[in-house]
Amino acid sequence: MKLSVCIPAYNHVKYISQAIDSVLMQQVDFDYEILIGEDDSSDGTREIVKEYKDKYPDRIRLFLNDRKNVMYIDGRPTGRWNVLNLWKHAEGEYIALLDGDDYWTKADKLQSQVDFLDNHPECSTCFHNATILYEDENRSPREFCPPNQKPILNLEDIFDKNMIPSASVMFRRGLFGEFPEWYFRLSFGDWPIHILNMQYGSAGYLNEVMSVYRIHKKSMSRDRIKMTSSKIEMYDYLNEHFNYKYERVLKRCQMFYKAELRAEYCKDALHSIYQAAKLNPDDMNVWQVLNRILLEGEWMFTKGDRTIAHSVLDDIINMKPEYALAHVTLGILYFLDGERLKAINNFDNALEIYRKATIDCIEREGRVRGLLMLNTYYRRLGVQSKAEELYREIMNCIKDDSQTVKDCRVMTGLGDLFMTRERYSEAVEKYRAAIVSEEMQGDEKHQLLLNLGRAYSYLYNHKAAENTYREALSDENISSELQAVTVLELGKCYAEQGDKSGEEQVYIKALTLENLPGIWRYRLLNRLGNIYLSYGRHDDAMSKFSEALSLEGVPEKDRYHALIGGGKCCLYQGDFIMAAEHFEEAFSFKDITDETRCVIAAGLIDCYLMQGKLQDVENTCTRVLMLKGISDDRKRNIIMDVKQKIKGLTKQCGGTHA
Repeated sequence: MKLSVCIPAYNHVKYISQAIDSVLMQQVDFDYEILIGEDDSSDGTREIVKEYKDKYPDRIRLFLNDRKNVMYIDGRPTGRWNVLNLWKHAEGEYIALLDGDDYWTKADKLQSQVDFLDNHPECSTCFHNATILYEDENRSPREFCPPNQKPILNLEDIFDKNMIPSASVMFRRGLFGEFPEWYFRLSFGDWPIHILNMQYGSAGYLNEVMSVYRIHKKSMSRDRIKMTSSKIEMYDYLNEHFNYKYERVLKRCQMFYKAELRAEYCKDALHSIYQAAKLNPDDMNVWQVLNRILLEGEWMFTKGDRTIAHSVLDDIINMKPEYALAHVTLGILYFLDGERLKAINNFDNALEIYRKATIDCIEREGRVRGLLMLNTYYRRLGVQSKAEELYREIMNCIKDDSQTVKDCRVMTGLGDLFMTRERYSEAVEKYRAAIVSEEMQGDEKHQLLLNLGRAYSYLYNHKAAENTYREALSDENISSELQAVTVLELGKCYAEQGDKSGEEQVYIKALTLENLPGIWRYRLLNRLGNIYLSYGRHDDAMSKFSEALSLEGVPEKDRYHALIGGGKCCLYQGDFIMAAEHFEEAFSFKDITDETRCVIAAGLIDCYLMQGKLQDVENTCTRVLMLKGISDDRKRNIIMDVKQKIKGLTKQCGGTHA
């Protein structure tokens, strides 16, 4: 038997026929079986699956379970026993999963995945993209996997989050023996299964939507809190399971979910405190608690569902229209949703209310933090006039009372504000005051150290900046992306101090970071290539630029850097044809400035001159003259420089120039 399709079902009367039919429609050249586990439904699901069994007795094996077998986790019934029982009886070389409320959409889905696993023995798992269908909710369907999904996932890739939709997965049967005891303590089952399977091989991704994964109406906030708590618990189990081999990456992932849990508690508290405010609208203590929740700001809403927060904030504003901080927070939600005009409208409402000093100005710190949040978002939305107004208002708020702003996040916000005004000494003062707070932990503290280092750099205090960046990098539990950003800043410090060797070594070390995002790997390689170029190590430089250009998913606005570097390498090595190809490709990019095009054109002109291609030189000069972002004086200087080069080359060759 090549394949076993396992379908666990419970109270899926509306969906089970579509699920089974989507399996029966598969066109394959191998033998497969369908195992259906019916968990004693109360809605008629059992009668439907029995009809299918009678109709397809040679294809379907039916397991009619009793509710006494149901496995309870955290006091809640689950389908865990049902799924494991199906696996126990599966006879196929491979297993494919399909929940009774999901379905497949392509008739060649199973054939494609079996072919992949047959041809890739190094892979334990195969999955594909899926459409997420929000049942009982007014939300548009979306694809599960991102457009830049890696074609092959290794074990560490799956530690961050579950990137495999259950309606898409196929894996080799019997990779591991008994399930570990901790598996039965977790409130979710599919993600740890993928991890356990991927101990024995990577996961291959087929970039095609071949299934629909239904998400039913969102559970209450407390259920999301339980789920997030279970994820945090899972990382401790995995750490022990793998004998602490992946401790660093697992601890980093766990910190992310701890932050998410904090956000979930805040969202849960937002709903609860709103209920209290409805019952006691004149209780100032209630509004003070609500202030503290809303001042958590954007980070509370970047992950997970924002629908409940939208609804609660709308209700709060209806109840208390003069509550400025609710308008600020609702504006942030619209900003995160990409609805610019609605965001600005809410920010404008908040600003007008703040100027009247109403309900949420109970504490002056809260007012300052609210104004700082508004200043940040007006700048991010490009509304500079409002940002300028707010800057002046914030300065007026704090100038009369040195004790007003003790909160570490107020200090951080003021530091950020001073950075935008190029008041770097004052930014350093605020950042240093904020960083001693015990509230500053993890990525938040790292970002603060990063900003402090930049402030020192702008003050040309490169040694202080270097020490600050090194302090930031001493925390190994931060994300690879933040580490890469910090390394690039540290490299700039070395460059400013003339220490190219130190700059080189820090980039080389950073390239060994685990799970380093492609864009940051690209930038590190590009920096390293430019260092080797300055040394005259053209082969080493070309190697780094070529590796950078081979990376997928690098935006055009970044990619041209490596093309220019590669073009210079080829030019210095005398490969003028290849150099011209690099420069021409870079010149064709849309997202570059005319100043950059001038730099590229200079390299192109040198390539064509060395090949004696005067017509191409003339054409390149014409392209320079057409650039609107370059002054006429600059254009004249470029043309004069070209004429001088032609004249010099002509003399060297003993001929006459045109």
